[in-house]
Amino acid sequence: MAIDNQIIILIFAGFMLWLAIRDHWTFLTGKHIDYQSIIVNIGIFGTFIGIVVGLVNFNTSNIVASVPTLLEGLKFAFITSIIGMGLSIFLSVLQAQPKIKNNQLERVNQTLAAILEDIKHLRADIYQRRYRFSKLDTEGQILAEDARQWVAIIDHETGFMWEMKTNDGGLQDGKNTYTDTTEYVEAINEMQLATYNDWCLPTINELETLVKDQGIINKRYFPNINSGWYCSSTPNDEIEASWFVLSFETANRGYNNGYGHILLMRKISSL
Repeated sequence: MAIDNQIIILIFAGFMLWLAIRDHWTFLTGKHIDYQSIIVNIGIFGTFIGIVVGLVNFNTSNIVASVPTLLEGLKFAFITSIIGMGLSIFLSVLQAQPKIKNNQLERVNQTLAAILEDIKHLRADIYQRRYRFSKLDTEGQILAEDARQWVAIIDHETGFMWEMKTNDGGLQDGKNTYTDTTEYVEAINEMQLATYNDWCLPTINELETLVKDQGIINKRYFPNINSGWYCSSTPNDEIEASWFVLSFETANRGYNNGYGHILLMRKISSL
């Protein structure tokens, strides 16, 4: 954690502790000044400061370098919340009275619910900024999101790597259909696409991960995908010499004797 963050946390914590001591002192002297809501609000304020700092410095073009900064902001955010909530709960326990105890617990529960809702929105925002997919160059290195040329795509959600179809009339052209998937797999592995030689035909379940959310494939990362049927390695046990295929237009399953478009994949062992 950066020294600057530690100093700021100490300032927030010191101020909240001073308010807590003053709150309890006035409670004991019979002239109670209730600072609990202020303490909780200061903790929540610190939470938002940490979240904003982390997101403002988050660079979507350089995700790896931005993650440490984001995590530092989140550390600050959650530490201030924990201190504020902890002091408030501690005061509630010390000063608990039958008539007001339920109100205090209700206030704490409402604050926790608000924080959890903020965390939910933060998680969605980080996911949107990080993106589900990343583009890879010929050396298998991750490219910037605005890259115009790439040869493969990583799906961070599943840990799968997919080949990038082309629009040049060549072997990997997205309009091509194939009757012999074995020859195609061998050709791609021989050329070592993105430096790998373990590309394979996906199962029907693996294919469906590309269309499960929106019903259609993400054309931002797969611009040359045809809307026809794509072959899988999953056999249809009910019909001899038949395999399941998937439509990238409707997300429906079908089956045939292996004829159709091909989109190869490989599993990333580190994910």
